[in-house]
Amino acid sequence: MLTEYLTAKGVADPEQEIQFGPNIKDWPEMVALPENLIIKVVSEIHDPVTTTDELIPSGETSSFRSNPLGLAEFALSRKGSCICRTC
Repeated sequence: MLTEYLTAKGVADPEQEIQFGPNIKDWPEMVALPENLIIKVVSEIHDPVTTTDELIPSGETSSFRSNPLGLAEFALSRKGSCICRTC
Protein backbone atom coordinates (compact mmCIF):
# COMPACT_ATOMS: atom_id res chain seq x y z
CA MET A 1 0.00 0.00 0.00
CA LEU A 2 2.80 2.45 0.85
CA THR A 3 4.47 1.66 -2.47
CA GLU A 4 1.23 2.45 -4.32
CA TYR A 5 0.96 5.73 -2.43
CA LEU A 6 4.49 6.76 -3.31
CA THR A 7 4.16 5.84 -6.99
CA ALA A 8 0.68 7.26 -7.65
CA LYS A 9 2.04 10.43 -9.35
CA GLY A 10 -1.11 12.35 -8.43
CA VAL A 11 -3.41 10.25 -10.62
CA ALA A 12 -6.67 9.26 -8.97
CA ASP A 13 -7.74 5.64 -9.13
CA PRO A 14 -11.41 5.72 -10.26
CA GLU A 15 -11.93 2.29 -8.69
CA GLN A 16 -10.91 3.54 -5.24
CA GLU A 17 -13.78 4.78 -3.05
CA ILE A 18 -13.12 8.14 -1.37
CA GLN A 19 -13.26 7.86 2.41
CA PHE A 20 -14.31 11.04 4.17
CA GLY A 21 -13.39 11.89 7.75
CA PRO A 22 -16.10 12.11 10.41
CA ASN A 23 -16.46 15.89 10.15
CA ILE A 24 -16.76 16.20 6.36
CA LYS A 25 -20.43 16.75 5.56
CA ASP A 26 -22.41 17.49 2.42
CA TRP A 27 -24.48 20.64 2.09
CA PRO A 28 -27.99 20.07 3.43
CA GLU A 29 -30.87 19.62 1.02
CA MET A 30 -32.20 23.04 0.09
CA VAL A 31 -35.34 24.06 -1.71
CA ALA A 32 -35.36 26.83 -4.29
CA LEU A 33 -36.32 30.22 -2.89
CA PRO A 34 -39.56 31.75 -4.14
CA GLU A 35 -39.51 34.91 -6.20
CA ASN A 36 -40.85 36.86 -3.20
CA LEU A 37 -39.78 36.10 0.34
CA ILE A 38 -40.75 37.66 3.65
CA ILE A 39 -38.17 37.20 6.37
CA LYS A 40 -37.63 38.38 9.93
CA VAL A 41 -34.38 40.26 10.48
CA VAL A 42 -32.83 39.14 13.75
CA SER A 43 -29.65 41.18 13.69
CA GLU A 44 -28.36 44.43 12.33
CA ILE A 45 -24.66 45.20 12.69
CA HIS A 46 -23.43 48.75 12.13
CA ASP A 47 -19.78 48.43 13.09
CA PRO A 48 -17.39 47.75 10.21
CA VAL A 49 -16.26 44.20 9.56
CA THR A 50 -12.58 44.37 8.75
CA THR A 51 -11.60 40.69 8.65
CA THR A 52 -13.31 37.38 8.02
CA ASP A 53 -12.34 36.46 11.60
CA GLU A 54 -15.06 38.85 12.74
CA LEU A 55 -17.65 36.85 10.79
CA ILE A 56 -16.38 33.35 11.55
CA PRO A 57 -13.41 33.07 13.93
CA SER A 58 -10.44 31.00 12.81
CA GLY A 59 -8.68 28.46 15.00
CA GLU A 60 -11.56 26.81 16.84
CA THR A 61 -13.56 26.51 13.59
CA SER A 62 -10.85 24.93 11.44
CA SER A 63 -12.21 21.42 11.99
CA PHE A 64 -15.57 22.55 10.56
CA ARG A 65 -14.25 23.89 7.21
CA SER A 66 -15.90 20.95 5.40
CA ASN A 67 -19.03 20.93 7.53
CA PRO A 68 -21.32 23.84 6.54
CA LEU A 69 -23.87 23.39 9.34
CA GLY A 70 -21.16 22.98 11.98
CA LEU A 71 -19.35 26.07 10.70
CA ALA A 72 -22.59 28.09 10.67
CA GLU A 73 -22.88 27.66 14.45
CA PHE A 74 -19.87 30.00 14.78
CA ALA A 75 -21.16 32.73 12.42
CA LEU A 76 -21.16 36.10 14.17
CA SER A 77 -20.23 34.41 17.46
CA ARG A 78 -17.93 37.32 18.31
CA LYS A 79 -20.71 39.87 17.76
CA GLY A 80 -23.11 38.72 20.46
CA SER A 81 -24.36 35.70 22.30
CA CYS A 82 -27.99 35.53 21.21
CA ILE A 83 -27.88 36.15 17.46
CA CYS A 84 -25.78 33.18 16.35
CA ARG A 85 -27.73 30.22 17.69
CA THR A 86 -30.07 28.13 15.59
CA CYS A 87 -33.54 27.58 16.94
